[in-house]
Amino acid sequence: MILLIHRISLDRLITSIRLANLQWIFYSILLLPVNLYLQFIKWRLIVRREVKTARNRQIAYSLLVGSAFGLITPGRLGDFARTLFISHADWVRLMGLLTIDKFISLAVLYLLGIIGFSHFISLNLHLLIWFPILMITVFLAVLILVIIFRPFLLRDLVFYFHRKNSRFPALDRFLKGIEMVTPQLTLRLSFFSMLQTLTYCLQLVFFVLAFENIRLWEGLVASFAVMFSKSLLPISLGDLGIRESAAVFFFGHFNISSAAAFNASFLLFTLNVLLPALLGLLLFLFKRYISNSRMNGR
Repeated sequence: MILLIHRISLDRLITSIRLANLQWIFYSILLLPVNLYLQFIKWRLIVRREVKTARNRQIAYSLLVGSAFGLITPGRLGDFARTLFISHADWVRLMGLLTIDKFISLAVLYLLGIIGFSHFISLNLHLLIWFPILMITVFLAVLILVIIFRPFLLRDLVFYFHRKNSRFPALDRFLKGIEMVTPQLTLRLSFFSMLQTLTYCLQLVFFVLAFENIRLWEGLVASFAVMFSKSLLPISLGDLGIRESAAVFFFGHFNISSAAAFNASFLLFTLNVLLPALLGLLLFLFKRYISNSRMNGR
């Protein structure tokens, strides 16, 4: 991030922010509740496969707290901590269910990413860049199709691992969570993952439009490529630096300045990642404070 800011110039970034069109920023902010609601719907579908009586309040709380832990871990691995905050649930089994959802989200993102990359492949990207991307996408797409149309193959594979690893109870519970995935659940998760991905890509386009003009289709193509690229390099906290660098590169091909692309990407991080994570952290600390107060009162 420091190198990127130094390369673009802090003065240019500040000037770009000052001249921003607040109307487009407002439109992007309006999509935040949509984004959060789609995440909530997906998480509720997963939780209620394990705990049918789980309350909406608890599901929303665990989602926000998980986003706080995800912020401080590379690749957002800490997001799996949300499974620990569902009462009366086997969190290991729930983690198995959540893993399938993560694969589905990646597959959807890679599918849209290939659409975005198809434009940039025409710019003569090296074979070593686009061919592995294509293979990963095909693998994830086949995995989802197997889960939907041939679920017994997945169950057979899981059963094989059960026999081989029966001496590891935690792994056995994790695999049982995967076994709970049904074709109907996979289809619903895929549908909501597609809507969620389109939502935050559209948010990025709106943020870019706040600084400079770009056609909607060009903005979406660049956004797909940006999100896809940062998912391939889950090496930083909150994807900071990776997402911004990708935005500068891909939007630059549509004559968007580095300052505008950087600011748009950083605003997206602030709105979609940082704010929910801070809210989750505050809720977590507040609940801990209430619990400690009650214990001390006793």
